[in-house]
Amino acid sequence: MKHFTFSLLVLLISFSTFAQNYSGPESVEYDFANNRWLIANKTNRQILARDSDGNLSLLIPADSIGSANPHGIEIVNNVLYVCCGSRVKGFDLTTLEEVFNVNTGGTFLNGITHDNAGNLIVTDFTAKVIYKLNIAAETSSSIASNLVQSPNGIIFDEANNRCVFVNWGNNAPIKAINLADNTVSTIITTSYSNCDGIAVDGDGNYYISVWGGNQCVKYNNDFSSSPVQVVSGLNKPADMFFNIPDMVLGIPNNGNNTVTFVQFALNVPEILNSTALVYPNPASTQLTVELNVNSAAPHLISVYDMSGKWVQSLGSEAFVFDHGKITMNCESLQSGTYFLHLHGVDNMEMIRVVVEK
Repeated sequence: MKHFTFSLLVLLISFSTFAQNYSGPESVEYDFANNRWLIANKTNRQILARDSDGNLSLLIPADSIGSANPHGIEIVNNVLYVCCGSRVKGFDLTTLEEVFNVNTGGTFLNGITHDNAGNLIVTDFTAKVIYKLNIAAETSSSIASNLVQSPNGIIFDEANNRCVFVNWGNNAPIKAINLADNTVSTIITTSYSNCDGIAVDGDGNYYISVWGGNQCVKYNNDFSSSPVQVVSGLNKPADMFFNIPDMVLGIPNNGNNTVTFVQFALNVPEILNSTALVYPNPASTQLTVELNVNSAAPHLISVYDMSGKWVQSLGSEAFVFDHGKITMNCESLQSGTYFLHLHGVDNMEMIRVVVEK
């Protein structure tokens, strides 16, 4: 079910005149804490940073990455995790020091995501295996093996306690692995060949990058509707990321050393920037957000953290809407900045709130 009102505005192709250049860009991730895009350069084994003005700089050099080409990247708690051959390496984004290095025993680690229990979930393209890595314990275990197709991009679906992943080959299926029992199931068999990356927006719509046809397509949140093409004219599009607060989809083009940034437009008026809670006042668990437009009540509020990761969803029974004010319980939220997506509210899509306890 789709509630965002957006349209495709701009396709921005990376510049090649900076001191650093894209070289086989394989994966992108948005670093919300530092307001920048991170890009895994496969060919020269580097991680680049792209600032808000489009300037590229070297973040992690080849010597730190090692001899294996970097592929999937994922940020968890200010650490950038990188798939490097059989290993997953982690680099502190403040010090840039290596703080994690686990050998899975795999062959070609490609896609990477993380769950809400302190684990990385990683696909092995060549061995057709999915690994779970415990970050704290620095251990690795196989949770799916002997897969029929080569798994590629993967993303955590917290609402269903599963990971959704795309696959290589003709009529490439989109599959899921249930994290409760590690069973693998097919969600849908596509008509596409060689699906590479997967990303999700604030409504739970899935975006798939497809080498066959050099395009990006979108499925609705339960894959019940036919896919629609979002972007054409790509060149071997790889592992994508959807920056939910800014509504920007980043797509690395492995074939021509560019990154495409798709800006989606939201019809959003100026709204409340932040609201603070005071703790331990018992009343502080109630957060009231005042909208400056007249609108119907939302039927669902989705809460995302600063990384764009889904935290929780609140049905209409979990909040009160009265005269343009929304009052909701924030007892379960830790201190920090969150984005509220108001489903079904005209001209109002995302609100940023600050919770202080």
